[in-house]
Formats: sequence, C-alpha cells, structure tokens
Amino acid sequence: MEHVRLEVGFDVEVGTDHDFYWISWIEPERNLLLGWHQDDDHPEYGNVHFQLSQSDADTLRESAEYLDMHPLAVVEARLDQLPAVVHARAP
Repeated sequence: MEHVRLEVGFDVEVGTDHDFYWISWIEPERNLLLGWHQDDDHPEYGNVHFQLSQSDADTLRESAEYLDMHPLAVVEARLDQLPAVVHARAP
C-alpha cells in the first residue's frame, strides 16, 4: 500500500439535531473506501452508518454508534476505531 488518504469533514447544518460528518479511509490501489458517515442519505441505518465500498463488490452499509460529542471528540473516537477496522479489511 503506497498511497492512502484519510478524509475528515464536518458540515454544521442549521435546523438539525446534530452535525453531519464523514470520516473515510481511502486506498486507491485497492479501490477501497471505508468509514463513518453521519448524514441523511441513508435514514434506514439511523443517524450514523459505516460504509465499505470496493470496486468488485456491492457497497456495504450498516448502522453505527451515534456519538453525541463535540466534533473533535467524534474524530478522536473514530480514529481510535480505525486501525482495527482497516486491519479487519486487509488482504
């Protein structure tokens, strides 16, 4: 694995109960994206979902724990979880 990208973003939405965010680990060489999204794109999974996308498979989405914390604390918590998730998906 030569090139990996970590994307972290927040979108403070007025009129919602919580901010939107995405924290994604991206490996272009393996066409892999995995991470957590707190948005309103997939309400069937709740406020937050984990997403795994690979070019040779269907996108996996599942409900994830909602973290009711300051955005910086959310980033810290998700980054703590990231190594185990990435290693579980390693070839």
